[in-house]
Amino acid sequence: MRDYYISLRSRNPVKKKPVCRGDLILSSEPFAHIINDHHLSEYCDYCFVSQEKKLIKPCKGCRVPWYCSEDCVRLGWDIHQYECHRLQRLANNVPPAFVRLLARIIFRLQVLVNRFCIFDDTMLSFGSGVFLAASIFDHACLPNCYVSFHGRKVHIRSLVDMPELNYDKLRICYIDPVASVASRMEDLHNKWYFWCDCKTCADKERANMESSILCGNRVCSNPVYIPEAYSHKIPSIECPKCQELVDKEKIKLYRQIVIFTKYHLNRMSEESPNLTECLEILERQGDELHPLNVWRVRTLDFAFNAAVHNGCWALALDYGDKNYEGMRYYYGENNPTFALFLFKYGKAKIYLKDFSEGVKLLDKAEPILKAGLGPMHPVVVDQLIPTNLLANEDINICLQRRMAILKKQEARKGKPVSQAA
Repeated sequence: MRDYYISLRSRNPVKKKPVCRGDLILSSEPFAHIINDHHLSEYCDYCFVSQEKKLIKPCKGCRVPWYCSEDCVRLGWDIHQYECHRLQRLANNVPPAFVRLLARIIFRLQVLVNRFCIFDDTMLSFGSGVFLAASIFDHACLPNCYVSFHGRKVHIRSLVDMPELNYDKLRICYIDPVASVASRMEDLHNKWYFWCDCKTCADKERANMESSILCGNRVCSNPVYIPEAYSHKIPSIECPKCQELVDKEKIKLYRQIVIFTKYHLNRMSEESPNLTECLEILERQGDELHPLNVWRVRTLDFAFNAAVHNGCWALALDYGDKNYEGMRYYYGENNPTFALFLFKYGKAKIYLKDFSEGVKLLDKAEPILKAGLGPMHPVVVDQLIPTNLLANEDINICLQRRMAILKKQEARKGKPVSQAA
C-alpha cells in the first residue's frame, strides 16, 4: 500500500526493495476478530494467548469473551464496549460467532479512523471526509507536515527541509495540540486506537507546564505543576524554585477550574465560539493559572477568535497580547496555525491604527502561511495581502515600503541609494 501511494506521486516508478526469503512484508493487527464459540473459554479475546499459558477469566459484565489480564480487558474494551451490554440482555441466547464477527465489523466501520476535518477558504471547518491516500501519514503532536484543502482536494505540505522524501518520517497532527498530554492521549486512543508516543508527549517539562499554576509566593512567578488526575486525597505540592508549599485549597480550586473549563470548551464550536461563555470561563479562572497553562491558552484562543468573529478588535488585541507566548509555545513558530493567529493579531493592530506593529506580525505570518498552505491559497491572496495593503494608510509605512522598493531596484543596478531618495 505504501509503495502504491509513493508510485502515484512520482513520475518515475519507485524502485522496489528486493524481497528475500524470510523478509517481513507486512505486519498488521486485525480490523475485527472473534473467538469461535467452542473456544471462547480457551483463548484471550484480545491477545489470543491460550489457557495453557495463562489463566483467563470471563468478562465481568456479559461473561462471553475471556481475558488473560486487566490490560487485555482495557485494550479489548475499544470494541467490546459496544457489544457488552447487548450480550448481557441476551443472557443464554448468545448469537453465533459469525453474527458477532459481523457486528464487530459494523461497530468498527462506524468509527471513521481516516476522517479529516474539511476546511473552507477561510480555514473554518464545515465537514469531514475520508481520504485514503492521506491516511498514510502518521500522527505527531508537533508535526513536520500540514494539511489544508483546495476545493475537493486535500493538500499536505512539508513544514521542514528534508534530505530525502521518506514517508515513514512524515507526520501530521490529528488533533489540536493545545490540550494536556492526558487529554491528547485519551482523544487519540478513543478516535484512532493508539497511544501517542511522540517526543512532545514524552516531554515531562512540557507536561508539567501544561497543568501549572502560579506560585503563591508574590516574589516568585515560577510555574507549579498540579496533576489533573483526580484523587480524594489532595497531595502536598511545593514550588520547585522557592519551596513554598501550595495551599491545598488552591489545588482543589485548580481542579474545579479545569473541570469547569473543559466542560464549557467542549460545548463550544471552535469555528464560532461564544464570546459570553468565554468571558465566564476567564472570570472563573481568575489569576490562578500560569500564562502557559494549556487550559488558559486554549480559553484565550477561543476568546480571541470569538472577538475577531464579532469584530471586537480592541478585545481581540487584548487577548492576542495575553496569548502570544502561549500560542508560540504550543504550536511552534513555523506552524501555519500559529501564523493564522499572527495574521489575525496583526489585523487587529492595523484596524486599531497600530500600523507598524501590525505589519511586523503580517510579515512574520506570510512566509509561514505560504509554506504551509501554498502561495496561492485564499487566506494568503484574498485576506493577508489586502490586509497588509491597509497599512499604506499610514504615511510612514507607505514611505518605508517605497524606500524598500527603491533599495531593491538600486541594488539590482549596483548603485547606492541616494540621500535625496
